[in-house]
Amino acid sequence: MLVCEISTKFGLYSLMTLLGQDDTLPPAAGRVLLVSTHTPDPEARDALLEFARTSPHVAKTFSKVLSLNAILAPQHPTQWKPPADELDALAIQSMLRAIFGAAPDERVDLMMESIQTPPSNTLARIMTGSDVYLYSDGLMTYGPTRFELPYPVASRIRRLYYMDFVPGLKPSLLREYGVETRAVAPAALRETLEALSTVTKADLNAEGLDGAPVFLGQYLSGLNLCTPEEEVELYAQALNICSLLNKGNGDTVFFKPHPTFSTGLLHALRTSPRLRDFDLRILDTGPLMEEFLMHYRPAFIASVFSTGLATAREMFGIEAYSYDTLPFLQRLKPYENSNRVPAALIHYGFPEIASRRAELPLETLQTKIDLLSAGMQPKLLARTQAEKTALLALPEEPEDPIESAARARIAKLDSLDHASFRQCAIRGRRVEASKLYPEVQIPAPVTVSAPVPAARPAERPLDKAERLLAEGDAAEAFFISFKALRKTPGSTRHMKVLGAASETLGGLYRRQYDEIRPLHEAALAATGQVPAPAAPAPNPAPAQAAAAPVPPTPAPAPKAPPKPAPHRPAGDPDPQAKGERALDKAERLLAEGQAAEAFEISYQALESTPTSSRHMKIVETAAKSLGGRYRERCDRIRPQHEAAVREKKGSARRGPPNGSGRPSFWKKLRS
Repeated sequence: MLVCEISTKFGLYSLMTLLGQDDTLPPAAGRVLLVSTHTPDPEARDALLEFARTSPHVAKTFSKVLSLNAILAPQHPTQWKPPADELDALAIQSMLRAIFGAAPDERVDLMMESIQTPPSNTLARIMTGSDVYLYSDGLMTYGPTRFELPYPVASRIRRLYYMDFVPGLKPSLLREYGVETRAVAPAALRETLEALSTVTKADLNAEGLDGAPVFLGQYLSGLNLCTPEEEVELYAQALNICSLLNKGNGDTVFFKPHPTFSTGLLHALRTSPRLRDFDLRILDTGPLMEEFLMHYRPAFIASVFSTGLATAREMFGIEAYSYDTLPFLQRLKPYENSNRVPAALIHYGFPEIASRRAELPLETLQTKIDLLSAGMQPKLLARTQAEKTALLALPEEPEDPIESAARARIAKLDSLDHASFRQCAIRGRRVEASKLYPEVQIPAPVTVSAPVPAARPAERPLDKAERLLAEGDAAEAFFISFKALRKTPGSTRHMKVLGAASETLGGLYRRQYDEIRPLHEAALAATGQVPAPAAPAPNPAPAQAAAAPVPPTPAPAPKAPPKPAPHRPAGDPDPQAKGERALDKAERLLAEGQAAEAFEISYQALESTPTSSRHMKIVETAAKSLGGRYRERCDRIRPQHEAAVREKKGSARRGPPNGSGRPSFWKKLRS
């Protein structure tokens, strides 16, 4: 059985279209249509339910038509939430199966509009054994998922159907869960609309619409994007421009208001001085704009960012233009507003009516939408450092304020550490489990009060930048070194951190690195630290050469025979000869981008001292960037490191033997 939920007439048309194209879904005998009316007035006539129950095409497609409002009464569908008690949820599931007419052992799957809001989200969480199919009828499909879905729900989503209103553009919705997507052709939707719609040309009362321009109103003041007076002034100016551009076909111009547009604002628009010389006609808000276009062919359609522009162009081949979209796109708040991607698609994909700006190529449009979606939900679409780096490496257009804002939000996000809970427990650190698995809560560790240790000295910015770069946090390391270089542009080590981080991040970081590099070179030249271009390497100072001549022979042999040196690539100097520890050298090489050499040094060190957490972190970071056999060697040595750490902590808890003559730690604690 397949239970299909709808809340709008256009959603019903979209659902009927995809059911007619996909043969893998259950047949008509096993389908139930669940109508959810979201009007806030419970006493209002349910026109959608009446249309579904009286349409012969719906009767052929579904075996039963039910009202979710009647099932949930007096609760409203948009306020329906799953119960906290699991037994209550199972009871509701049994009740719904009985209402749907499902047999005790029959499988019930769901086809819904949106998985992110009630009632669809609640229905999916209650019907725990059902596969979930989703369909979308607007431009919000190309935007990101609004929030992270619980794993028991996300793991059951099988397919996403969407209307291909921007041909070739891939949607961002549910991309992080790997859900299969299937496009539905707008031409098929038009055929369904013409077959199901009962609206005739006489019902529309729109004489003169052929060859006249149409402007589609929206709920701009309802979104707090402007005041009602500013919205009226915007529409008056836009209708004036539309009429002037269509001057050869008369002074008639049509306006289709949004259903929430009040009568007072409509009167103010009719009496606007800007429209005094034009014949303004208002279309009825009841029928869909697509139902008007079935019987009439306007000269063109314009709007701020209405989805009607996409349906007019792709379903009926009518010219569509945007009007003043960018200012409203920049006013949308918060940044995660779900209207941001639809508005951006209208801004990029439809020419401006005043300037007739050209459309963007599909590849460029896909890049911008991917960046904008990740900027809106970076914790879902830029979760790892690899995803973040891949997004920032996409082709850049610095003059675009929308793209620049999205890149800035992606760049400043700290990527999550995907260490396992076992590894985090071994390290003795807590994990922010709510970021990865919201349903898992790790209790705080119980600690024994002990004397407060002396405060450690503050970490220098240079040491902190090198440490962060070694840990894989290139963005934070770049910021610290960039800020330090503005004060001390002659710091060579900060410049190395900046170079390694910009190579990893690319994009804006690379450009900032290229901008500050001339300042660094000028500072070195001013202090005389830049070697001559012809000399391959700087010679030692004469005073140093005279005071401490280099002996031709190595240092005297030690008293005890030295241990055989570990294998080292040719040309690599011994770190002990310079007085540099192996750990420091490995961290330095990793910060300079020499991950393979850093891996070998730390790997050899772990073979002799397997408890070194810093060496293990270098091996893991280097293996993550190198992959292949390095990752296999890292996986081989990690269990040895974990076992050594456990053994070390176990011996520390056992303490000295009782016969040592000293009281144990626990006896001291009790006293």
